[in-house]
Amino acid sequence: MHAVIARNQQLVDETLTDPTPLPHDVVVAVDAVAINPHDVKALARVTGDDQQVFGYDAVGRVVAMGDQAQKYQVGDRIMYAGSAVRPGAWAEQEAVDERLTALVPDALTDWAPLAGMPLTSLTAWEILFDKVGFIPAADANLGRSVLVLNGAGGVGSILSQLAHWAGIKVYATASPRHYDWLRQNGVDVTLDYHEDLEAQMAGTTVDATINLMGVDQYLTESVHLTRPFGHIVNVGGNDDHFPIRRLQSRAQSLDWELMFTKSKYGYELDSQGEILSHVLQLLVDGTIHHTTTTIIRGGIDAAHLNQARTQLETGHQAGKIVITRA
Repeated sequence: MHAVIARNQQLVDETLTDPTPLPHDVVVAVDAVAINPHDVKALARVTGDDQQVFGYDAVGRVVAMGDQAQKYQVGDRIMYAGSAVRPGAWAEQEAVDERLTALVPDALTDWAPLAGMPLTSLTAWEILFDKVGFIPAADANLGRSVLVLNGAGGVGSILSQLAHWAGIKVYATASPRHYDWLRQNGVDVTLDYHEDLEAQMAGTTVDATINLMGVDQYLTESVHLTRPFGHIVNVGGNDDHFPIRRLQSRAQSLDWELMFTKSKYGYELDSQGEILSHVLQLLVDGTIHHTTTTIIRGGIDAAHLNQARTQLETGHQAGKIVITRA
């Protein structure tokens, strides 16, 4: 099969053997994928003789199943993020544990933009409802609030929508040129990341600060703007000298979110398929909308993925970039 390989920090076209499913796997003919900052960062670490297939957002059709797989029938269209310790979706076919996947409802006929949803939706849901402990139901958290650092990116765009649905007041940072995008995604208060964040918040504190920029950025502001006994959630890495004691006097909790943890350690795998099913139903109901803003059509190949990579590396992408097979 055709695949796009990461080799020596470059993306190249290659021919690989078709995947063989493990017992709980489905084999998917991949129709659309997305590119994420995780892919770009991982690509920079591929050196020497290493080679990998990336891609952790996909929509496709089931073409084969492992002997213990039972969720689907051949031909079903599914959505998933998959696992970072197995070959990804930048290929004609991918084998993925069915427990990490969800059936795309027939009502969602425009399925290509959905490829931009799995990784960010899982990250956002796990932050809000697994980590911080908000209730995942409509208007169930009235009077609660979050500050989203980088509200215009992929995770921020869906997290703001889920928070709005759940009754949480959303403050979010972005460049002013993305304010309309923030408002479309349910942000209540827009904040200019170029300006003093604490001054813009004017003494307001939130229940949780969601730092989508990297833990070494905005630490002081996160501590000051999060209420006592609140949560500071990070998705990026940090060095080994993170000054955690700065959270002590306010008794704040420091949380890490990594969407790939469950698949890596075999922890509550079914929960990710269930989360994606919830998200798809919210899309069907019109409660939320997809966050794909760019679709590159014509083939999941190195040329199109490099085009998407260059666009993402500018650091100014609002929403997600999807690449389709046709």
